Formats: sequence, structure tokens, C-alpha cells
Amino acid sequence: MSYFKFIFFVAGLVVGPSALAATYYVGVGAQCNAPNHHESLSEALLAAAINGTENDEIRLTNTVSYLGEGDGTNTLSNWHSSSLGELIIAGGYANCGDSVNAANAVLGDGSSAVFEVNSGSMVTLRNLQLFNSQSRGLIVDENSTVNLEAVDVSSNVAGIRVLGGSNVTIDAGSIVQNNGDLNNIPKGGGIWCFGVNSQVIIAGALEQNQAVSGGNMYIEDGCFVLLEGGSRIKGSRGLFEYSADDGGGIMVHDGGELVADGGANRVQITDHWAFNGSGIYVHGTGRATLFNTYIARNMADVSGAGLFAIDGGNSATQVYMDRVASCPFLISCSEFEQNEFDGNLIEINNSKVNINRTLFDSNSYRFGSLDINSLVEVRPGSTLQLSGSNFIKNETYYLIQNYGTSEITHVTAAGNFLEESGGGTNDSIVWFSTMGSLRFENSIFQDTQGGENAPTTTPDISGKCNLIDDSTDWPMGSYTIGTAVFNNVAGGDARQQSSSPGVDMCLQDTFAWSVDVDIEFQDSPVNENTNPQGNPGEPGGLYDAGFDEVYDNIGNDEFLLTVQREGSGDGFVISDPLGISCGTDCTEVFFNGTLVTLTATPFTGSDFIGWRGCPLVNNNECFISVTESTTVYAEFQPDDLIFSDGFD
Repeated sequence: MSYFKFIFFVAGLVVGPSALAATYYVGVGAQCNAPNHHESLSEALLAAAINGTENDEIRLTNTVSYLGEGDGTNTLSNWHSSSLGELIIAGGYANCGDSVNAANAVLGDGSSAVFEVNSGSMVTLRNLQLFNSQSRGLIVDENSTVNLEAVDVSSNVAGIRVLGGSNVTIDAGSIVQNNGDLNNIPKGGGIWCFGVNSQVIIAGALEQNQAVSGGNMYIEDGCFVLLEGGSRIKGSRGLFEYSADDGGGIMVHDGGELVADGGANRVQITDHWAFNGSGIYVHGTGRATLFNTYIARNMADVSGAGLFAIDGGNSATQVYMDRVASCPFLISCSEFEQNEFDGNLIEINNSKVNINRTLFDSNSYRFGSLDINSLVEVRPGSTLQLSGSNFIKNETYYLIQNYGTSEITHVTAAGNFLEESGGGTNDSIVWFSTMGSLRFENSIFQDTQGGENAPTTTPDISGKCNLIDDSTDWPMGSYTIGTAVFNNVAGGDARQQSSSPGVDMCLQDTFAWSVDVDIEFQDSPVNENTNPQGNPGEPGGLYDAGFDEVYDNIGNDEFLLTVQREGSGDGFVISDPLGISCGTDCTEVFFNGTLVTLTATPFTGSDFIGWRGCPLVNNNECFISVTESTTVYAEFQPDDLIFSDGFD
């Protein structure tokens, strides 16, 4: 093993801290004869250490081998600005003195980690393959930082371990693949990260790694992982191999935090096979936030082919999933697609999960699975908050199994089906429930068999303003029977056409957690001027039922009322109906003809002087019928102001 914990002492004896940065080559042959050329990586590391505190780069040529117990196992200590300087190790140079590298240098095939980086070191590894170690390919500990640039960590007993407040960055050209074992590696065949302030940032790929838990990655105990846009977490399902027992793609355990930030390029979590939580498994105080994340082609033998959330409790959201504005796709930014399950696509067990603006497309239950299967199962003590989402062309017996608390708003379900035991197919059933609370609002359920309450129980099922085609077990007053007009369900587009009865059907939902932005990231509501408001539906309704707001023919039925405060005094204005609290929110869109009362209230030390631009004034009240976009001015002055006539 090349071991350098003694180097700081050697450097202190040999040279002061003011040496110049240097580039060293490792190679043999006629071209490798300069003072900065060395025959082994260990010799080059010693020379760089003696060079002092300046940053150094070591370039590995293809003229020597870096396999085995010599250069194949290296410990890097104290490579930081106050000791040996920061270090770059770059591979793939054809010969000494070359400035351009052509291919990765292969290091490893030893009994210890290819690189163990510790003691606060700052190291960049570039154009390397860390290969066939009988330990981890890379271990980063003791507040160290390692940047991987075009690095392949592959075929090691396990991939990367990050701990002790260390940081690892994996760039878009790097991959961690084919590491780990289903029986002998308990956690994180690709990456295992733990310890307070430990962090991993991934723009590249984790592929076909295996472990008992967290096949590609295991996150716990204070570690934070960021998946950047375009990163790929991919399993071995295509090779008919399991990724893990639990958490095939990613396990986020107690104290771990995962953020997938898809941005303009989605994060992909695909092709895993596990018993539970094949895509993502989140446990206890672990947390996952998923933006523009594509979870596809994962398979679960038991539960949670896409997502398994357990023991997070109900006081805080354990898993949050949504799209963001930067996604270039219309409706498929946040998506579950073509996952296969035995029990369910998503299992929520004693946890709270919030899913918004997400497409559930062409997921299916496995051949021979029991009839009790569903896209989402909410176990006792759990909470589901689901908004702005689309269930389309899924093979599932139930859309929702609820035994906890489910709040569902602005969801569209169409084209979902189940296989009958005697052959053929039938429409899916919206829900199965024996206990708990299940509420639907402002949603569309087409191609269904209604709901299914257990015959000996009376679960709390409620709702408002839902457009449905089968009223079985739906509570009276919660629905309208009708047929939505969609663009093309068979082609995967369940957005409504302007003539659909679900357009301009509903008033705002009653859930405080939901937001008025649809799956296309459009604001809602807008008035579709060819479709009557709330007919069918709720009188005066402007919100479209379902997951998308139709913008085809926006009418002149909504106008902006603005309040502007004038003068050098202080005060606030509120509106009735609510919407303006100025102070902080001085504008609101009101439906054409709405009578609005504005009330001005001065703060202590100020007086309200009067209105400007108000058609009807009553002291501190302004009455206005909103028939066009209008600005009303409210003047406040200090209560000790002296006017030009000499009076206050």
C-alpha cells in the first residue's frame, strides 16, 4: 500500500511552505527521463508531498501498470492548502510530457481501497478507472473532499464510502457501476454515505450496483445527497438480477436526506428489482425531495415498485415530489412509468407523502398477483396529499387503497384497467377502504367501476366537485355524473378539451397545502369563455376539474384589482372578498362584476386621508365593482403632519 500519513512530517523537514506548484508524470521509457518523471505513483506522491503546500498534479501514463498491492492501493492524507497542498491525479496519458490524455488509467486489483482519502484532503481524480479492489474502490473520510471527473468506479467489492463530514462530487462523465453483492454487502453497493455533514453530489451515473439494502446507494445518519439534472440511477433488472432486498435504487434511512433536482434534464431512477421500494425506499427520519424525477421500469416482488415510505410519522412530510418550471416536457416532468408491482406502486406506511403534478403512466401489476393491488396504498397512521396528477393507462385493480388519511385534489384518472379472472379486462376501481379518511376534490375519474368500501365498515369517504362515470359507493353531493372530453387518452394525453364538462366546473379546493398551479405549470384558474362557469359543478366555478387548466379560449371575465398606497404615513388595506392584504399582497384577480369592499386602516402614528380612483367612498371604505383592470389609491399621512394652511 502507498501510505502517506507520514508525508507532512517529511515535508516539514525538507522544504518550507513556499515551493511552486508542480506537475509530475509517472512512466518509464526514453521519454520519461526528466526530474519530474517517476516510475511509480508512490514515488510521484512522495515528490509532490516534499514540494510543500502548493497544489500539485500527477499524470499517469500508459507505460506502467497501476494494479496490485503497490500503486493499486493508496492512502492520501493531509493533501490540503495548509499542509501538502491540494492534489490532482489524472490518468490516460500516452507518455511523459504529454499534455492531452487519451484514455483512463486503470488502478486497483489490491486488497485495500484503490484510494482512501482522509485528514481533510482536497483531491481531484480525473480520467481513471478504480477497478477490482477487494475493498471499496474509494473511501473518503475525515472532512475530506474528492472530485471525480471522468472516473469509472467498477467491479470492486463495493463502490464508494463517504463518511466523517466528507464531500464527494461525481461529474456527468463519471460512473459507479457493477460493484457490490446481494449477500455480502449490507449497505450501498454503489455508494454508502453516512455521518453529519457528509455530502455527495451526483451528475453522472450509478448503474448495476448491488447490496442487501440500497443497491445503488444507501444514505443515512446526517448524509446529504444531491442528484443533479441528467443523473442516472439504473439497476440490473434488464439482466434479470435483483438490485437489493429493500431499496433497489436508493435507500434513504434515518438521518439521511436525498434531493433530486431534475431541472431541465430529469433525474432518472430506473430498472431496479427488489422486494420492497425498488426505486426509492425512505425510512424513519430519512427525507426525500424529488423534482423532475423519472421513476420507471422498476419491479417489486412485494410493495413499492416506485416508492416505499415507512415510519416517518405524520408531523412532517417524509417524501415530497413535484415538477419545476424548467422542465421542457409538457406533462411528464415528474413521472412513474412502466413499473411493475405485486402489491402496489407506492406504499405509505406510518409516513406522510406529498405528490404534486406527477404523471402515473402505464404501470402494471405482475402476472399472478392478488386482486388486492393498487397504484397507491395508504396504511394506517399514514397521510397522502396528492394534487395535480394524472393516472393514465395503468393496469391496477384499485387506484387507491386507503386505511389512513388521503387528500386528493385536481387528479385525472382515465384509461386504467384490470384483468378479470375469467379473461378479458374491466375498468379499475377508484378506491378500496375499510377505515380512515379519504377525500376527493375537483377531480375527474373516468373509465372506472366507482369505489369499493368494505361491506362491513363505514370508512369516512367525502368530497366535492368530482366528475365521475360510476357512482358506486361515492357519497351524495361529492360528484357529478358526466363524460369528460379528453385530447387523446390512448395516446397518453388526458388533458381536457375546451368543450369538456369538467372545464370551469369547480370553486377552489379546501386543502391548505395545495397550490393553484397545474401540471403544465400554468396558473389556475382561468376562464374558458366558451364554457359556462359551474354548469355542471359549483356555481361560479372557474377551476377546471382534473390535473390541467384549459387555456384555449381565455375570456374577459377576470380582471386585476390593484391597491397602491400613497403618502408618507403607514397603513394597510384589506379586501372583501379576501385576496388583497396590502401591506404585503396588493393585487388580486376577481371575476367580472365582483363587488369588492376595500377597507383602509392606518397604523399608530398615521391617519388615513382618503381614496383616489374609487367610484364609491364611505369614509375608510371603498366600494368597487370589478369590470376592468383597475388601480385604487389609498393615502396615509403622519398624524402630526402640518399642511400648507398652517393646520394639521
